[in-house]
Amino acid sequence: MTPRIWICRAFLITVTAIVAGQALAQAYPTRPVRIILGAAPGGNTDTVARALATQLSAAMGQPFVVENRPGAAGNIGAELAAKAAPDGYTLFVPSSVIAANVSLYSNLTYDPIKDFAPISELTTDDFGIIVPASSPAKNLPESIAYAKSKGGSLSYATSGAGQAAHYGMEWLKKIAGFEAVHVPYNGNAPQITAVMSGTVDLAIVTLPGAVAQANTGRLKIIATTGSTRSALTPNVPTVMESGFAEYKLTTWVGLMAPAGTPKEIIAKLNQETVKALRNPEVVAKFKALDVKVVASSPDEFAAHLKAEVKRIGELIKLAGAKAD
Repeated sequence: MTPRIWICRAFLITVTAIVAGQALAQAYPTRPVRIILGAAPGGNTDTVARALATQLSAAMGQPFVVENRPGAAGNIGAELAAKAAPDGYTLFVPSSVIAANVSLYSNLTYDPIKDFAPISELTTDDFGIIVPASSPAKNLPESIAYAKSKGGSLSYATSGAGQAAHYGMEWLKKIAGFEAVHVPYNGNAPQITAVMSGTVDLAIVTLPGAVAQANTGRLKIIATTGSTRSALTPNVPTVMESGFAEYKLTTWVGLMAPAGTPKEIIAKLNQETVKALRNPEVVAKFKALDVKVVASSPDEFAAHLKAEVKRIGELIKLAGAKAD
C-alpha cells in the first residue's frame, strides 16, 4: 500500500468515525435514561438530581428517571453506576462524599476518577456553624475563646465520622487552636436537635434547617463556611471574615457517566445540563435551599474532582477518620 493510499484510508476512517459519533449524539437518547445516586430521597443531592431530571426529560424527549441507591456513604450507588454499560443510558449523580471515600475506605471497588466520565459539576452549597441559644458566644471568635476557656471539655456534633462536618471542624480546631470532643450523629437533623438541647456545644450543619430553628430563637448561627455570605443569613459573617482567611468548607453535587461513554454523548449531556441549570425556575428553587449553580464543563469538573480527592484526603488524614 502506497503512503498516499494509506493516508487516504486513515482520513476516511477518521471522517467516518466523526460522522458516526455525530449521528449517535444527534439520535441520543432513544429510550429512557436512569440517573443513579447514592443518597436517599429528600436531601440536597436528591433535590438537585430530580430538578435536573425533569429539565432533561423535557429538553431531550425521553424520561430521565432518578434511582436512589443509598447506603455505605454512597458507595452502593457509585459501584452500580461504575459497572453500567457506557452507552449514555446510565448516569450518576455523586456528591463530594465520593472524593472523601477514596481516603475513608481501603477496599473501594471503583475509582471515582478512572471509572467515570465527568459531565458537569452541578451545584455547591455551604454549611453553618451553630451553637445553643444559651451559649455566651455571639460569634465565631467568641465561641473559640469560650472553647479555649473550657480546656477541651466542649463537644461538637457531626453527621458521622469522615463526613464534611467532621473534617471541617477538625480543620477549624487546628487553625484556631482549640479542643472539642467529637460526637457523631446519624444525619443533619439530630445534630441540630443536640445543639438546641445543649447536649453538644456546637456543630457544622447544612443551613436551611438551622435557619428555621435560629429564626425561632432556639439556636444561634455564628458563622458560615463559604467564600461569601449565604443569602439565607446575610448578617452572619463567614469563617473567612472571622479571622481565618484560608478556611472554606463546601459540598458539591455533580453529573457523571461510566468511563468509556462516547465523547459526543458527554458533550450533548453537558450542553443540555448547563441549559437546565440556568433555567430561572431551577435557579430560584436552588436559591431557596442556599444551593448555588456551577454548571461547569467536563474538563473543569474532572480537574475539580482530582483536586478534591487530594484536598479532602488531607483533611480526613487530619481528622484521623476511617470507615473500615
